[in-house]
Amino acid sequence: MDKLNPEVSCLLIEILGFRLLSVFALIHTFDGERDLSSPQELLFTFEGGSQVRIKCDKDGESIHFDNQTPVEANMAEYGQDILCNCSNNNNFKYGIGRTVDQIDLIVSDKIIFGLLMTFEGARSITIINLGDELYVYDELPKNILEEEKWKRILVD
Repeated sequence: MDKLNPEVSCLLIEILGFRLLSVFALIHTFDGERDLSSPQELLFTFEGGSQVRIKCDKDGESIHFDNQTPVEANMAEYGQDILCNCSNNNNFKYGIGRTVDQIDLIVSDKIIFGLLMTFEGARSITIINLGDELYVYDELPKNILEEEKWKRILVD
């Protein structure tokens, strides 16, 4: 993959140079237990009013970007999908209040499967779709990425 979808490019370019204000995660709860380890969707809000939602795409391998707000759902005996503020979570707290300096997409031959957001002060947030689940890291996980043929595409 060498070309970036223009809609995705515009959405991500829009947040460059702006401070990250908050991060919300759509997570599944069952019997009151919250699982923050693998959010279903993430919503990043930035100064200036921009927001970016990140979720696994329908193909189960790639990542989908848009500016929609995640929707909570009550599934009765199967639990709930709730939106919770995870700005203070270890993976996000160093980005809060900092300006986005650079965005790189992590791609394989055919798909975008991750995103690396670098903030002022060289802190970063990495989001990767691994097996139809989102995982969040504070740096590129070398042990996982060694198994994949991947490259980074700078969003500019």
